Amino acid sequence: MKAEEPIAPYTSSLNTLKHEIINRVQASDDKERLYECLKMLGSSPVPGVFSEEELDEEISMSMKSGNASQEEIDMVFQRWAN
Repeated sequence: MKAEEPIAPYTSSLNTLKHEIINRVQASDDKERLYECLKMLGSSPVPGVFSEEELDEEISMSMKSGNASQEEIDMVFQRWAN
């Protein structure tokens, strides 16, 4: 085989592998497992995705920052709910 000839079997098996990964990811509802896959592939974490503990810490820090009072927060949620 010459260097300039395409390597069809390799390309075919690579595409098959990619499609299998895509199909499994789309079929999965397991958030933790998908997050592990994302980390394994070397991607940075998805912004805004937190564990329960991380979310509690974010909420606590936000509440301590004093950017919005509880009344302001309640008003926003009331408008959103209606």
